[in-house]
Formats: sequence, C-alpha cells, structure tokens
Amino acid sequence: MSAGPAFREDRDSNIIRLGPLTKQGLKARLNENIEAEKIALRPVEKLTLISALDVSTAHHLPQHIRQTLVEQQTPVAVDSVFYINFPHSTAGATYTVHTLDPGPGIITAETEIRLEDREAHSVEEVSM
Repeated sequence: MSAGPAFREDRDSNIIRLGPLTKQGLKARLNENIEAEKIALRPVEKLTLISALDVSTAHHLPQHIRQTLVEQQTPVAVDSVFYINFPHSTAGATYTVHTLDPGPGIITAETEIRLEDREAHSVEEVSM
C-alpha cells in the first residue's frame, strides 16, 4: 500500500484515507471503520514467496525481486500479495508471502529470498 500526501485538514488528526482498491483488498464494507496501528518495521532476514506463475526458468529472479522490494521500500507480512515485473519486461507475476522471519518487516539487501512452487503448497481435493 502506498500513501499520498495528507490533506491539509487531516494533518495531526490521526486520519488515514484509504483508496477504493485498498478498501476492497481489506474486504471493508461501506462506511466501516478500519483501525490501523503504527509499527516499527524491522529488517526481514528470510522470506519465502509463492508465485502465481511457474517462474522456475526465470534468470536472476530472486535478486531482481530483492532489488525491486528494496528500492520500493515495500513492507511485507505473511499473506501479503504484490506484483513485480520480470527483469527487462513489462510482464510480471504476483507473489504471496508464505513465510518470513522476523515479521512483519521490510526487505533489505541482506534478506534471503526463497521462491517456492505454488503446486508444492496446493491442497488436493479428496472425493468420497
């Protein structure tokens, strides 16, 4: 989530205005109050991501993901979902944070990033 500059009338009022996509992502209802808490983000040491696509043949992808998240100062928590373009491409993929240690936090140049196959985490349906 990114934030723009505060409206003048909102400064020092503890009001955060959310856009429609953020509200939708939070599954908030119309006129529903949403509470937020300010936390200090610590560096994430280890991060496991699951891609929505098979990215096993993409070259230098973990390094590219780390560089992108460091440059954008993206905060991450378990179950966070974000989109990152492939290196030198307009195409990309969505990634879900499966595990992180510690968390929530922020990605640094030292963060170990592990990509896992989505199929390894799928649940098979059992018919009776």
